Order: sequence, then C-alpha cells, then structure tokens
Amino acid sequence: MAINMAEVRKNFDQYLVKDTERMNAVRLAPRPDNGFYGPGTLNWELAEETPLAFILGIYRGAIEVLFDPQVAESVSTHSVMQSDTLTRARRSIMFFQMAAFGDSESAIRAGRTLYRVHSHINGFDPITMREYDGTSVEMALWTHALGIVAIADAFAQFGRPLSKAEKDRFAAENVPFAQLVGVDPKDVPTTFEGLREIALGWLPRMALGLKGTRDIDFLLRTPWNSPGVMSVAGPALRVVSIAMSRHLAPELLEMARFHPSKFSVRLAEIVVRAIVQVQGRGPLRDIVQIVSPEGWGMMRQAFEADPNLPLAAPEIRANAHLLVRQDGPGNKHSDLEHSPFVRDQATNTTLQVGKPEYLQSHSA
Repeated sequence: MAINMAEVRKNFDQYLVKDTERMNAVRLAPRPDNGFYGPGTLNWELAEETPLAFILGIYRGAIEVLFDPQVAESVSTHSVMQSDTLTRARRSIMFFQMAAFGDSESAIRAGRTLYRVHSHINGFDPITMREYDGTSVEMALWTHALGIVAIADAFAQFGRPLSKAEKDRFAAENVPFAQLVGVDPKDVPTTFEGLREIALGWLPRMALGLKGTRDIDFLLRTPWNSPGVMSVAGPALRVVSIAMSRHLAPELLEMARFHPSKFSVRLAEIVVRAIVQVQGRGPLRDIVQIVSPEGWGMMRQAFEADPNLPLAAPEIRANAHLLVRQDGPGNKHSDLEHSPFVRDQATNTTLQVGKPEYLQSHSA
C-alpha cells in the first residue's frame, strides 16, 4: 500500500507540532487558583498515578450513554463521531480534564461551552417517540453518575483498586462535575452507591435502534481499515472495548450482541493494564497529549502549580451550576477552530449570579 506523504506531513504538523503548541499555551497560562479540586483530592492523585486510566474511564462512559435512544439519536444527528472520531473524543475528554484540573475560570468556561453546544441539540427520537433536549438536567445527572462510576471502575481495573471509603470520597469530591453540567449540587448523591443506583436505574430506558446500533458497533468494533490516525487507534480501541466489557451491564452487552470470551477479556485486561502502567511513567507519559492537548496541558499545569494556591471561592463553588446555565456565549470560537479554554482566545463575558461579579476574567 502506497504511503500518502501529504497525509503523513499533515498529521505530523497537527499532532506533533500544533498540538504541542496548544498544550504549552494552556500549561504556561496564569493560574489564579486550583479550581474545584486541588492537591490531595483523589482525582488529582489517581490521574497523576495513571493518567491514561482517567481517559479510558471517560471512553467507557461515552460508550454507555449511547445505549440511551435519545442520546443515540442526538449523537447521530449532531455529532461528528464517525466522520471525525478524534475530534469528538477530544471534546469529551477535554471537558473532564478542564473541570478536574482547571482553575475556576477555565472549569466554568468548560461547563459553559458544553452547555452552549448542548443548547443546540434538540429533536425527536423515533424509538421513544419523545423529544430530546441537550440541556436536560435529568439527563445531565445521569451522565454525571455514569461517568463517575466508569472512571472509578477504570482506575480499579487498570490502575489500583479503590476501597469503599475511597469510592465514597471520590463520589463526594466530584459533585463539582455535576455542577459544571448544570446540576444543582443538592440533587447529586455523595456516595458511590448512590451514583451507581442512578446509573443502573436508567437501564429500563435503554434500547438500540438502527442509529444506536451503528454507533455502538463502531465503538466496540472499530473498523480495522479506518483512515488517518484512526488506522492506529482503531485496533487499540477494539482491545480496550473487550477489556471494558467486564464492567458493562449484561443487559447492555446483550443489546450490543457483544460477548467476548473470558479468555479474550482477561488477555485484553492484561495488555491494557500494562500499557496504562508503563504510560504513567517515563517519556511515554506525554503521549496522551495526542488525545487531548489542551486537557493534558491543564493537567500538567495543575501538577506543576503552587499547591498552596486557593481553591475556587465559596460563592463560585455554591453557584457553579447557575454560572454554567447562565444565558450568553461561552466563547467566540467554534469547536472545530480553536480551544475555548486558552485565555487569549476566550471572550471576557461577565458571569454573575444576581449580584456583583463572582468570576473575573484573567485574560493574558
């Protein structure tokens, strides 16, 4: 097979040059505070130990949400998942990284950008015969619960097991994640079993129509002959999906007709765990930059920052969900053009909650 040198040069310029510049732009930006988490939280501790496990947990959550027919319909209609898989993955992973490791301004802007994008996602689902709305708070709480359970399971499966106390601590620490997708903190369970109950409680709503089946099949059985960078990522995602199937609900595996053998699951787990452990150490640590350059830059900034920086102000922590759902633009750029999180690209939109400004821009 002939090598397309123009495509090789394009990928080299994008993933090794431009993405590195974008990563460093975020990494070197001013950091006024340590956001909603900070040193000593499990999010930071676990992600510093095994950063790839964090990303794999997000990937599993992205698979599970597609079993909801309304999500599958909205993704099929409004997403670039199949035409530009890496861009779609970057958006999801970058939000989690910005929320967990960003300063308060970056985290709020991540939430507002996500809310702005989701505000354009609405339509009609032919399976449930119901309208869907991308800013549904009920859906946001479910995806939050699903995501936190998936990330914790990924750390346990590929990093290190978490005790019951650590799982509950992980759940309680991640209430800001729910706020950054617009959920009132008083509605968010602070125990791991409470989150798992919400995640599993959605099972009766699950169904796979034609579009959902197509997208789930694409993620669980990524084509071997995918073009561009996916020609490398595709086989890797197949192995990851097999390993993750251990923690997918039997009902979901049956819907997807995805039944890898116990031997293949165990072998895939060994391979993925070994890669996660090796990647977390030494020169391979920065390779996840390819998946999410801005998000990885923010993680690096967080780990290198002064641990004595303050956390987000109490009034911001209390009202983060209101700031996210506030009317007005999140940023002036489209998702395909620039990162909305680099301050010299962001607008200086004032964010407030019925009184003087709580959140000031720190534009460079």
